[in-house]
This record gives sequence, structure tokens and C-alpha cells, in this order.
Amino acid sequence: QQTLFNPETHLELLDAFAGHGALRDEVSIAYKQWVALQREFESLRHDEAEKFQLLDTLQFQITELKRAQLAINEDERLDEERRRLANVEKLTTLCQTSYSRIYEDDDAALTRIRQSLKDVEELSEYESSFRDYLEGLESARAVLEDLSFSLRDFADRLEFSPARLAEIEDRLAEISRLKRKYGGSITAALDHLARSEDRLRQIETSDEREKELNIQLTAARAHYLDRAGKLHKERVRAAKKFEQ
Repeated sequence: QQTLFNPETHLELLDAFAGHGALRDEVSIAYKQWVALQREFESLRHDEAEKFQLLDTLQFQITELKRAQLAINEDERLDEERRRLANVEKLTTLCQTSYSRIYEDDDAALTRIRQSLKDVEELSEYESSFRDYLEGLESARAVLEDLSFSLRDFADRLEFSPARLAEIEDRLAEISRLKRKYGGSITAALDHLARSEDRLRQIETSDEREKELNIQLTAARAHYLDRAGKLHKERVRAAKKFEQ
């Protein structure tokens, strides 16, 4: 009874009486679509004022990042190469010493392993349980042999190059600068590049989008007014019965 005296409830009561629920939903959806298009249109107009300044900024950042040609984990690979170049003498000594101990010396590890293999093979002829160790010894021999060749080849490739070291230092400094500027990592910088390119495309096509929005706004407004007009007529018609 109290609700009947509150004018704000009268439309709800009338629509409930007349069964306008579905039509009310259509009007609500049409209105929201129209408002959303209006907001996008206003946002485009607002961007227009900052468009030229933003274009310059985006184009500069895109050019800078594209010219850098960043690659994921590039900084880690370059840092490893830098440490290698800065320690060529130490690495060469380590490789040569290890190679000799494993392969070249009279009492090299491979020589001892081979001899052990022969001894265990002979022992296994008298005690079969020793055969279980042969496979492990053979694997150890293969691993040591492979390691010795890897050490030799790595040492042969080691060469100190001041020019290459300077090149790496310059590249790492450039990568570090871009990482600080665009998010702290190469991944963040590449993400920034992708977003900037997308934003630039949006701005460059904003005129076309504005034309599309004008057409869509006209259609959305007409659709909303049609649904709202129908609801109004239905309410007027229902009101006469409701008054009684």
C-alpha cells in the first residue's frame, strides 16, 4: 500500500501489469549499445586533439625498437660470450690440463679405464658377477673420450678478440638502455613494441573508424527510438486498463 504512493514505482507496476518485461529488456540493450558507441566516438574525438603528438612519440619508439632488433635471451647469450672472451687464457689452460689428464698423459684416465676394462673382462671369466660392471666401465670410457674431444675442440676455438669484446660491450649497453626505458627486460620491450604498433594502427585508421561509428550511431539511435517508441505506446495502451 505504501508503494502505491511512490511515483518512482508506478512504471514498474504498470509494466508488471502489462507484461512488458521482454520489451523493457530490448529497450535497455538498445540504449546501452547506443551509449557505448557514443563513448567510443567521443574517445576518438578526444584522441584527435593529442593525435599528432602521440604519432610522433609512437613512431620514434617503434623505429628505435625495430632498429635494435632485440631477441629473447640475447643479453644472456652475449654476457656468456663476454665472460668467455675475458677469460680466454684461463679457459685454455683448464681445457689443456683436463685433456691431458683424461687422454694424453701416460697415466691418463682413459688409459686406466681401458686397462680396468681388460682386467674386469678377464676376472669375469672366473667370476660371472664382475660382468655386471663391464657396461658401466664401457659407458665411463665413452663419456671420458667424448669429453676429451670436446675439451680439445673448445680450446681450439678459443681466441681473444678485443674488437669482438668491444662490440659485445656496446651491444649490451644498448640492450640495457632499452630494457630500462621499456619495462626492465627484452620481453617487456618487445611487448611495448607490439602495443605501440597496434596503437599506431588505431590512430592511423581513426578517420575510417569515425565514419563507421557515425553510421553505427545513426542505426543504434534509430533502433533504440523504435523500441522505446513501441514501449511507450504499449504503456499508454495498458495505462487505460490499469487506471480502472
